[in-house]
Amino acid sequence: MFEPAFLVSLLIGTLTTLIRVLRNEPRLQAFWSRIERNQSLTKLFKLFGFKIPAPRESYQERTSKLFAKFQQVTEETEEIVSELERNLRTKENVVNQLDQRHKDLDEKLEKMKQLPEYSNLRTLDLLEQLIRDQKRDGRRSALRDYGLYILGVATPYVINWITAQSNTPKPAP
Repeated sequence: MFEPAFLVSLLIGTLTTLIRVLRNEPRLQAFWSRIERNQSLTKLFKLFGFKIPAPRESYQERTSKLFAKFQQVTEETEEIVSELERNLRTKENVVNQLDQRHKDLDEKLEKMKQLPEYSNLRTLDLLEQLIRDQKRDGRRSALRDYGLYILGVATPYVINWITAQSNTPKPAP
């Protein structure tokens, strides 16, 4: 009825298709991992054209690699943080030095202002303040002067126009 070669090829074709479909089934992963460890079965699968993936690492190997990477990242992070701390300390020292220098210069200036030969510094400060006030007041008075000038020029024209309107004869009804 059927040739034996036909039956063998049918059986092999069906089994290979079935194995390929079942290979992707998640519930059979443990079964396939046991088959992958068996060398005679892996040779048989390779003979029929199945690609056998490399054996997966054990849980212990994966966790040890993960912890090694975590340790490496932690060390790099600690290096970066320590570098940031060093930079922050140097900047803080520079700021403190500048603050101290500013305080010293302020004290020196106050001492100089109290000395008789430098009493003109106080006078110069007062003169600068007076000049600033004069400039501000000068601007105000200039604006006032311009406004008064415009009103002085425009007032006679407005008065002349109003009187001309009142002197014109009105037409009889």
